[in-house]
Amino acid sequence: GTRSGWLEVDLGEVKTIGRIVIAEIQFPSTQRCTVEYHVNGAWKEIVRGSTIAGMKRFTFPQVKTRKVRLNLVKTKDDVPTIGEFQLFEK
Repeated sequence: GTRSGWLEVDLGEVKTIGRIVIAEIQFPSTQRCTVEYHVNGAWKEIVRGSTIAGMKRFTFPQVKTRKVRLNLVKTKDDVPTIGEFQLFEK
């Protein structure tokens, strides 16, 4: 019955990221999501998206951070199923 959730990645040290790839497994259910990075003790939004529909790529101006969070704001009736959350510098 879950309709939202989040996934946090701790990179272990500050890294530069500028691209993210998100993949759902089986049945795409995400209707609205955001990706945020942790800076100065707070979460700041990098990108906002609608459906992932299997796989979604986001490119954005590079940021430096140690932590990144995928926030599934709204999903369909199915439980969210994220198969991959990849972070890239470029």
